[in-house]
Amino acid sequence: MLLSRTRIALLTRAIGFDEGLARAQGVPVDGLRIGVFSVAGALAALAGGLFAHNLTFLGPAAFDPMLGIHAVGYALVGGMASVLGPLLGALFDLVLLQLTAQFAIWRMVLFGGVVALFLH
Repeated sequence: MLLSRTRIALLTRAIGFDEGLARAQGVPVDGLRIGVFSVAGALAALAGGLFAHNLTFLGPAAFDPMLGIHAVGYALVGGMASVLGPLLGALFDLVLLQLTAQFAIWRMVLFGGVVALFLH
């Protein structure tokens, strides 16, 4: 939340709204884009390293397709306009998964329906 009020965040949002206008106002679009991608890649690498360290063994079973679907679902259900949105989406998902634990076969269908509802 603190980073959202910085100059770099403001410039990044300006690029997102209208790249041509941001470039015309003197925003270094290419350099800023490379910097943002680099920081995002570094954070993803750190998260992957911590994930691998937590599992202590990496194999194909560690990367269930539902893991990625849940990660995208957090942002879709909670909303991407705020910092707290994905956190609330993750909380909603975890509560939904725990409430439907007895219906293990159908809970992924229910989750898919919720994501489809929020996409509509």
